[in-house]
Amino acid sequence: MKKQGIRGLSRYWKLQLLGWGSASLYWAFKGFTGEGFLWSLAICFFITDMVCYIGITHIYRTIARRAGWTLLAPQQLVWRLVPAAVIMGIAFMIVTVAKIYLLKYWLVADFRPPFRDFAAATGEVTFIAGIRLMSIWLLAWHMYHYAQREIRMATEKSRLELITSQMQLQQLAGQLQPHFLFNSLNLVKSMVRDQPEQARRAVDLLASLLRSGLYEKNTDLVPLAAELEIVEDYLELQQLRWGDVLQAATQIAPEAEAVPVPRWGVQTLVENAVKHGIMRQQHGGKISIDAACREGYLHVTVSNTGTWQPSANTGIGLRNLRERLALYYHGDADLVIEMAEINVCATIKIPMHANL
Repeated sequence: MKKQGIRGLSRYWKLQLLGWGSASLYWAFKGFTGEGFLWSLAICFFITDMVCYIGITHIYRTIARRAGWTLLAPQQLVWRLVPAAVIMGIAFMIVTVAKIYLLKYWLVADFRPPFRDFAAATGEVTFIAGIRLMSIWLLAWHMYHYAQREIRMATEKSRLELITSQMQLQQLAGQLQPHFLFNSLNLVKSMVRDQPEQARRAVDLLASLLRSGLYEKNTDLVPLAAELEIVEDYLELQQLRWGDVLQAATQIAPEAEAVPVPRWGVQTLVENAVKHGIMRQQHGGKISIDAACREGYLHVTVSNTGTWQPSANTGIGLRNLRERLALYYHGDADLVIEMAEINVCATIKIPMHANL
């Protein structure tokens, strides 16, 4: 069994050590290149710099977090940062002047000026340097928290939009399933008395559809081949009723069979073609289903003999399908219905490598 390792430092402490450590090393380098450099004094300066300045900034961090300043808008925060920078600059000046004087008094033999004179000579410059350093620290710390808050809010907003989209998709899918089921049951009902054999076969097909489709409620996208199985069962149901009046043909490219498509999407187009196309023709007609992959998109076309009236193609099925395509593919999919000679063609265009 592996032993649990020591928990690493947080990002805050790593940045504190890195930032003030770099500043202290820079000051040590400036002293090294000057006159009267002492290693003992440089080491003591480095240690006290780290302890004192991290202490000052950490005290501010504690107060700011308890007061909720990290949640304030920039306009509200600026009126707190200005006095905070001044106060921290004064603290920096007092600590810096005191520690420099005490360490030099302790380690440098000929350093014996009165503290008042030393403070008067170095206080103003140290205060200005403290204001500058503390302002940089304050801006960096609050900008980091502001950026983290914006990222968190954007993430939460995206998550909320995703949940909303999923709820909309589930609602849309729930509308299609009973819509298709009721139509199929009405079809079986119409055949029970006069066509009992066909009715029994229709019940078998409907049971197969229930097993393969309606029970799999958690699957919003299915391979095109699985969607076509539902379509084939539906067309057989319709052919049991209408006989040779309804003809069907499919031409599916092999590479298209595995491409995910919205469940009940092609079925909706086929059902629409039967109801608003073939059944309105005196001698029936033919439905063709073609699928191919071109230029990174899957094109699925359902065509039927008949005429197209746009106002007649605004029912629940097509409205539902358009909304689902918009939600799934973020506007990158399309549904186009148009006339092509004597046929009505409905084409779904779906990106093959969509970021769903």
